Amino acid sequence: MQDKIIKSLISFNPLSIFLYGSRGRGDYKEDSDYEVGIIFEDEKILKRSFIHERINLDSVAVYPFKLSDVTAGNFNNPFVDSIYARELVEGAKTIYGRKIIENINPPKITTLDLLRLIRFEIGCAFTAVLAHRNGDLKIPNEGFSKSCLFGLRLLIILREREFICSPDGIYKRGRQLELETRYLQVIEDAYLVRAQKQKLKADMTFDNLAFLDLIESEIMQELELNGNSEII
Repeated sequence: MQDKIIKSLISFNPLSIFLYGSRGRGDYKEDSDYEVGIIFEDEKILKRSFIHERINLDSVAVYPFKLSDVTAGNFNNPFVDSIYARELVEGAKTIYGRKIIENINPPKITTLDLLRLIRFEIGCAFTAVLAHRNGDLKIPNEGFSKSCLFGLRLLIILREREFICSPDGIYKRGRQLELETRYLQVIEDAYLVRAQKQKLKADMTFDNLAFLDLIESEIMQELELNGNSEII
């Protein structure tokens, strides 16, 4: 598939093509999508819809970026740039052209960054509750496991001043944190659901919301004590 992606995208004359997410990190599952970044010179950037209309590749999501935005750490997406940029630097892999993404300097992560992202994860977790209630099979599994593990990463950043990219690494480090037994259990459940070794149950989704609320409370306490300080 990687060769097909390169062959489909080089006709757009990009500066660089990179894989990120689980495919970039190497911890993908058999059915994992391909998340692909494509970097253009500023005046040559193409719209995402234009690219997708022409490549016709299943399970491939392409995201175009301007070179000036990437080098400045601005990605113009719904996620928090500082954390998104650090994910790319530590987990992306250039598969064609210049190695740009590996060499950017990610912005510092602040308390407000953590607060913004934990609220995003709470929203994802709540969506998983509703989807599970409606009998959906895929959305609640992903929403539950991702919101729990990525929420856990924010707690690790806050408490340990450490950034971990992969879900496996987040899980292993998170199990070492001082947490109530019920929260350690929801972390375990999220990891097993992600690995497709356990079925999602309704009580897991509610326990996950309680866990994410705990993380939000700790971030708020940090903000009240020290303001919008630099965490990493």
